Amino acid sequence: MNIRKEHIRKLGELLVLFGTLFAVDHLLLSGDAFSNVEPNPYWLPVLVLAMSYGTGMGLAAAAVASLLWIMAPHQWP
Repeated sequence: MNIRKEHIRKLGELLVLFGTLFAVDHLLLSGDAFSNVEPNPYWLPVLVLAMSYGTGMGLAAAAVASLLWIMAPHQWP
């Protein structure tokens, strides 16, 4: 498989996983990045991608999860 296609596939998986959680959060819940749920579901894609593809994709997913958490309108404890 071409390396470029593999990177595009991994990025697509990252977008699908986080997009699904983002849609559930904003369409069905309050849109506060699951602030009342422990552990936060945004870390599920981090675990999945890290176990599937290693540290690089895990770090990329962690960066996206952190960015979504920081940008979400929620009350800080």
